[in-house]
Order: sequence, then structure tokens, then C-alpha cells
Amino acid sequence: MREIKLYAVLVLVSCLLALSSAEATVYYVDSSTGNNANPGSEQEPWLTIHHAAGALLPGDSVLVAKGTYREIVIPARSGLPGQPISFIALGDSVILDGTGIELSDWYGLFTLEASWLLIEGFNITNCQGSGMNLTFAHNVVLRSNRVTNTTKPAIRATACTSLTIEHNRVDFACTDDSFKAAINVEYCDSVRITENQVRRTPLGFGIHLWGTTNGLVDSNYTDSTYLPGIAASHARDIDITRNEVVGANAGGNGEGIALTDVNRFTVNYNEVHHDGEGELGGEGIDCKGGCANGEVAYNHCHNLQRQGIYIDAWGAHTHDIEIHHNVCHNTLHAGIALSTEISAVLENIQVHHNLIYDCAAEGIVVANWLADTLRRNISITHNTIHNCGQYWGGGINVETEWVDSIVIINNLVSDCGHYQLSVIPEARDQVTASFNLLNGPQGGASPWNGFDVVVGDPMFVDVAGFDFGLSEGSPAIDAGHPDSSYLDPDGTRGDIGAFHHSQLCCDVRGDSDGSGSGPDIADLVFTIAYMFSGGPPPECLEAADINHDGTHGDIADLVALVAFMFSGCSDCLIPCNQPE
Repeated sequence: MREIKLYAVLVLVSCLLALSSAEATVYYVDSSTGNNANPGSEQEPWLTIHHAAGALLPGDSVLVAKGTYREIVIPARSGLPGQPISFIALGDSVILDGTGIELSDWYGLFTLEASWLLIEGFNITNCQGSGMNLTFAHNVVLRSNRVTNTTKPAIRATACTSLTIEHNRVDFACTDDSFKAAINVEYCDSVRITENQVRRTPLGFGIHLWGTTNGLVDSNYTDSTYLPGIAASHARDIDITRNEVVGANAGGNGEGIALTDVNRFTVNYNEVHHDGEGELGGEGIDCKGGCANGEVAYNHCHNLQRQGIYIDAWGAHTHDIEIHHNVCHNTLHAGIALSTEISAVLENIQVHHNLIYDCAAEGIVVANWLADTLRRNISITHNTIHNCGQYWGGGINVETEWVDSIVIINNLVSDCGHYQLSVIPEARDQVTASFNLLNGPQGGASPWNGFDVVVGDPMFVDVAGFDFGLSEGSPAIDAGHPDSSYLDPDGTRGDIGAFHHSQLCCDVRGDSDGSGSGPDIADLVFTIAYMFSGGPPPECLEAADINHDGTHGDIADLVALVAFMFSGCSDCLIPCNQPE
């Protein structure tokens, strides 16, 4: 009997879902031919979007024809999972114009306090307030809208969850609000901000996540923002990746990408360059004031007013941050700086495998700026620094005595201005400096070679072409610290600098037959024969370690080879000389 009742309930639910799906309707709005007394059909459309917002049910959509609409749109109800309520503009000429409409702080021309909504393709302009304002809204998608000329944020979300903001363009937001951002997200959870363009923010940020958790800021472009192009403050679990930030800090006090009190974060694969000339700030990427458990990696920071990357405890304990595989050049200050400007500890910082060149000041500096408090457990290893200290400073500089356990090992420093390595005498009992290659003058106030120093021309491949790899015969090859923790990926003794010189027997993983070409069908046949039919092993076993996991000729290698050859998986095949 219980099973029968359960079956009946399931049937009823299925019927209700089918009925709900069947009743989903597409409605139409046209400012030229519509009338709100019409049924809203394509032949007899409604006149206003606001009217549609009061009528739509879960699963319904409204298609809005070109024209200018001067109104505030407030959806009366929410959609459902799998049945969003959708507002879709037909073409680029659907204009929601706020001229003459006064909006309070919590209203926009789209005011969204419902859930399961899609807003797509609208041209929203001339707002005395925000273009779109979301409060306590959930599972909302804002896609391919253009928002221009708003006195407050173009898009503002507060206390929302599961929010997607993608493919939007914003111009001239925050013309009268210097504490907000063009895309401003506060106290939200699970937010995706992807592939948006933000240009010309006269008094605010480009994109800012405040008090937000689980935020992704990916593949956006910001240009000419008064404050930072992208920022996160008092936030958790934030991923900022593949963005381009240009012209940030065009008059205010900020950086290109700025993180303050963010726990668990990644700032990876971004390009930050050609910033503005604000009164203060000007760094490319800044992590400060309580940031912790984060990674800053594979970024390109160049042509900046100050540091390329700045890690500053500021006024709160800042710790456990790894800075690696970044490229910083043509900055008017240091490439990478570690500081404590106010009154907190900076500790457990790793700086490794970065390339820094053509900076006006130091390549890497442990600075004595302002309050100058404790830096503890700082590791500076395997960096390549060239032609820094053009105006003052040099290669690597420890200029503060407030340090505890600083390691400077396996760095390549060449042709820097006044010195290659400088550590003030008061700090040297807390600094371990060894196996660094220093090539150039050792002058300035506190020059120091450390121990086991290597001296000589590093023999870069092509400095003029910005290829700082090591040529055959470089004194940096196999000259690093002998400890096994510093070994190169090919298993040989560590090279000095950010780029190791491969001593493997192959150039391309997957070239199993040793033909010098491939991977191709002949390599696939060779690999299968070797694995399953007793065929000969590759002359170079490294070539058969296709997925670079330390073993060769196993199923995982075969899968990677097939994926590369037939599925276009460019990441499945790793060069033999791939850096760590």
C-alpha cells in the first residue's frame, strides 16, 4: 500500500512538472505597436516591459522589440529551477533609458529581488542610480547587456547567491560614487563574473567583490578606472584569473588588482599594465591587510607606476602566499616588494620562478617602508632578475633588520644597477643566501655575496628577444643548491634562475620512435607495440612519459597521446623541457 501511494505521488509530481512546462509561454513587448491591454502575443504585443514583469510565470519569456523604454522593471515573482523567467532583448537597439527617472540607492532600471531570472541583451543608459540592482536575488543570469552612463554601479548585487554576470559591457559607471564599482558585488555567495568589459569608471572601481565568498572573476577587461580595475575585500575563496587590467588607478588611490583581507585566493594568468597616475598606489597586483592562503602566479605585470607585485601586511597578519612564475618588467619601482607598512606580521611567503627585468628600482625588495615590522619565513628562490635598479637599487635587496628566517637561494641576478644582492648587516644573521649567480656591480650601501656564490655571464639565450633561458655552457647550469629539494624537473642538480636547461634526451614527449617528429601515427603504433606486444622500448624513455607523471609507457601515457592526436587536447602533451 505504501508503494502504491509513493507511486501516485511521483505520478502527480510528474504531471505537475509536465503541465508547468507545457504552460511556459513566450510573450512580446513593442514600444511602437504594443498595448498593455493586448494578450502579449507576437501579433498583439504589450507596450511596456514593466507590464510583462508583472505577468510572467516560471518558465515564461518575454522578447522585447527595438525601441526606447523609459521605465523601471521589477519582476513580480521568481522562476523555478529549470524554469527561469527570461527578459530578452531582440537586437542591439532595445534601450532602457533612465532619463528623468530618479532612483533610490536600492533601485535600478532593472530592480531584481526575485530568483531564477535571465536578463539578456538590453542597452541600459542614463541612470540616476544603478543600471541593474539585485538584492536577495538567487540564481540570476545577467548576460550580454550594455550599461552606460550611470551615477552609481552599472550592476550592483547585495546578499545574492548563485549569480552569473557574463558578456556585459559597461561604460561610464560610478560617475558620482567613488566608493563603489561598475560591477559591484557585496555579501554574495557563488558569483561568476566572466568575459565582461568595463571601461571609463570616473570615480570608482572596475569590478569589486566585498564580503563575498566563492567568487570567480575570469577573462574580463577593465580600462581607465579611477580606482583598481579588479578588487576583492574581506572575502573568501576568490579566483581572479585571465583578466586584462589597463589604466587602473587613473586618479585615485589603488592598484591594478587589489586584494585586502582575502582568505584562500588565486590571482593567476592576468595581465596588468599601463596604469594611470593616481596620487597613491600604482602597483600591478597588491595582496595586503590580512590576505592569507593564496597564490599569485603566471601573471604579466608591466609598464606600471610602482611595483609589479606587492605583498604588504599593512594592518593585519598576512601569511602563506606563494608568488611564482610571474613576469614583471618596466616598472617605475620594484618588480616584487614585500613590506609591512603599518603594524602587522608578514610571514610564510614563497617567491620563486619569477622573471623580473628592466625595472627602475629593485628586482625583489624586502622593504623598510613606514612602520617596518616583522617579516618571517620568507623564501626567495629560483628567480631570474636582469637590468633592474636602473635609477636606484639593484637586484635583490633586504633593507630591513626586522626579519626572521629569510632564504635567498638559486637566484640569477645579472646586470643590475648598483648591486646584485644587498642585505644590511643587521639582518645577515637571519638571512641564508647561497648558490646565487651574481653578474654585475656589487656597490651600494650593503652589498653582500652570501655563500657559495657563482660569478659569471649567465649566457642568456637572447636578451634582446627577452629569452632569458640558459644557453649550453652557462655557469648557472647544474650550479644550484645540491639539496634534492632543489632538483630540476629532469632530475639533475638544480640550475640557477627561473628557467632550467633541459638535459633530457628528447624534445617532444610522444616522439616514442625517436624520429624527431610527431607525435604521429608511427609513434602511436610504436607505443602500443612497446606496451602490449613486446616491442622495443623507446631509445629515450622520457619521450614515453607523455603525461609527465614520472612513469613511462603506461595506460595514462597512451590516453594522453590519443587525446592529443585525435581530440585536440593541447594540454595533454607536455614538452620534455617543461619548467616545474
